[in-house]
Amino acid sequence: MQNKLMPLDRAVSEYIRDGDSVVLGACLESCIPFAVAHELVRREVR
Repeated sequence: MQNKLMPLDRAVSEYIRDGDSVVLGACLESCIPFAVAHELVRREVR
C-alpha cells in the first residue's frame, strides 16, 4: 500500500492553487487548521 502522508508545505504547494476555495474546520485536531492557514499565508496563496 502506498504511503499517502506528506509534509504540510508539500501538500499545500501541490494541491492548493491561487483562486481555489478552502474550507478549514476544527473538529479533528485544534492545531491543523491553523497550520494550514499559516502555510497558505506564508506561500502568499490568493
